[in-house]
Amino acid sequence: MIKGYGQKTEYIWYVSLFFMFSGLYMLFSQSERIKYYFGRLFPCYRKKHIIETAFIRQHDSSRKRITLIAAWLTGFSIFFGGLCGTLYPTMLQNAASYSPYDLVYSQIFGMNQAEDYKIQNLLKQNGIVVKEVKQVNYLRDRAFNMLPASQVNKEFGCNYQIDPGQFLNIFQYELDDGYNHEMIPMKQLNFNCGRENLKLKSAGSDIRILFNGNPTFADYTLVLNDTDYNKLAIDYHECWKGTIKLYAFDEWKNSGKGIQAVQRYLFQNNHIKQQEQNHYYKASSKIETFTIEKQSAQFLIFLMSFIMALFCGASSTMVYFKIKGEAEEEQRMLFGLYRIGITPEEMLNIIQYKNICYFMPQSILGICIGVFYNYTVSRIYGYQMTAVAFSLIIGFVLAAVQLAGTITYSRKELYSFGFLI
Repeated sequence: MIKGYGQKTEYIWYVSLFFMFSGLYMLFSQSERIKYYFGRLFPCYRKKHIIETAFIRQHDSSRKRITLIAAWLTGFSIFFGGLCGTLYPTMLQNAASYSPYDLVYSQIFGMNQAEDYKIQNLLKQNGIVVKEVKQVNYLRDRAFNMLPASQVNKEFGCNYQIDPGQFLNIFQYELDDGYNHEMIPMKQLNFNCGRENLKLKSAGSDIRILFNGNPTFADYTLVLNDTDYNKLAIDYHECWKGTIKLYAFDEWKNSGKGIQAVQRYLFQNNHIKQQEQNHYYKASSKIETFTIEKQSAQFLIFLMSFIMALFCGASSTMVYFKIKGEAEEEQRMLFGLYRIGITPEEMLNIIQYKNICYFMPQSILGICIGVFYNYTVSRIYGYQMTAVAFSLIIGFVLAAVQLAGTITYSRKELYSFGFLI
């Protein structure tokens, strides 16, 4: 099961749910036998709590069903809480991984034609120190970004050796980002270069993030031999020539104002509508990507917290109404015990024992469910131990709150029956 999650098998979630429900059902169906063996192992405990045990056995079958559903709700509330604890750093890490440069824009279709020194002056005026500026020429048609191998090797530190007549597929993905990626390499391409066609064959593929994503880029990226690239630049009339500008800052976390100034400058120079600028020619920046991911993660935490509260409240409410439905019968039993000499303090112990048996199994089983699912799912991101830690913390906090609430409620329940301590 855990191996299946690590391999991102799509159906494993449904299989695990089936086994979870089946296992819980089998556990509760054999609860009487478990209690029997527990009583044989600890006979003193069974004798000490014989009245309490008899008190709760009368509604044992219906209590099992309620506990089963409540454990499921509690378990998934713990799972959602632990998942937030791992998704938050994962989303921020992905934002940094997919934005290796602090500012990226593309000069293509006659847009974003700005001199480097003007961009650097704008950034300097906003307190940003530019460490490095790179540029890479590229061709773009309706499907591909095509880059020359020599420039890719020089600017990105690669060592691609591509023979004439071949191309390399580049998949700009982070494999541990938690998403499924369709990486289907192109095997052969045919470009119409006037009188003759240029046929290229695949030299393989590489998974590497070379530069940030940008609206001006096509969906697929290829690296070509310089000879083929130059031929396409001259004879392939269905492509556009462009230049990728890549900026690295000394400190990107305080670059928000500088990025906004660059965005305004590019927009003013392009003389197009704001909507068109944002949709097609907007510059990409690490700070913007990071901020969006951070806000998304914070909203996710808020949403999951609401779901956690809803699930935990639903599980406790189910048990509460189950207890209220049995209150009249319990009151008659307590009055009978009172007539034979049971004190209110002993009654309180009986009620606390009964309520703990009603409320606490869902918390214990919920911790097991939440820890298991958080460990297995978070293996995709490499945060499995962090997920376990978050799940245990959340689970034990919920269990402590549940226990404290159960003890308080037990005293109030005894008062409602007319007994005072």
